[in-house]
Amino acid sequence: MSVAKPPEERMGNPRTADVEKVKAEIVDMEWVTPEPPGSIEDITLWANVWELGGPTGVYHAVADYGLVQRYVELMERRQKMQTLLELEGYVVVGSQGQDVQHPAARIISDIEGRLIPIEDRLGLSPQSRHTILIGRAKAAKSEFEKWNEEED
Repeated sequence: MSVAKPPEERMGNPRTADVEKVKAEIVDMEWVTPEPPGSIEDITLWANVWELGGPTGVYHAVADYGLVQRYVELMERRQKMQTLLELEGYVVVGSQGQDVQHPAARIISDIEGRLIPIEDRLGLSPQSRHTILIGRAKAAKSEFEKWNEEED
């Protein structure tokens, strides 16, 4: 007659009930916005970006931390340059006395060029949000199909 192994010595697959319990605990976890790094001045912008994707499960607090940090830092830099342009104007006097575009305008253009791909990765544009939602729907459908096959 065989005797069951103690739980700490068992090597097999976990019971389905245990797996479902862990999944339910993960879903019920309360989202906490990560602390911003010292380089971030606009705490509200930091919190708003995390609020968009954190609780929905789109962002991962560890894996996406650097990407969100880069986005917020670029947005802060853009806002500072925009304020400078509003104060000094878009046209300044060049070294030869001619009117030239303010250097901050070029910096804003460069920053905006760097922001677009980051916004897409973070799901901050309508198209990228749609793509993320399609991916999540496909994943949910495949989970449902697996569950449905197990029921049959």
